[in-house]
Amino acid sequence: MTTAATSANKSSRGRAWSRGILAGPVCFIVSALVMAGAALWYPEGPAHINNIAVPIALFPAIWAVLFFYLMLDKKLGRAWTVALVLLAVHTGLIGHHFYEVEAAKKSQAAAVQAEPAK
Repeated sequence: MTTAATSANKSSRGRAWSRGILAGPVCFIVSALVMAGAALWYPEGPAHINNIAVPIALFPAIWAVLFFYLMLDKKLGRAWTVALVLLAVHTGLIGHHFYEVEAAKKSQAAAVQAEPAK
């Protein structure tokens, strides 16, 4: 076997491993973060639970769409980019939400301490 054929075989094997990791654990983690982040950008319904219940119910669809996209995209780099952008955006969205909640708690605690005792 020539060295060109050997290097092409190693490259093909590396692409297969990369695609498998991308469509396996990376896809699941990104889908879970999209589901968690959807609770923040999905509008609340009249009962104030739609933004929680709908993303949970749609998790299999989120996972399936992302899985098939990551498996079938011809450009592996673009598939990684899409997955990492979704991961970064939803991680940032969730982190920003937690930061706002903590800031509101600290502000409320400061307001309670500043209030004179009756």
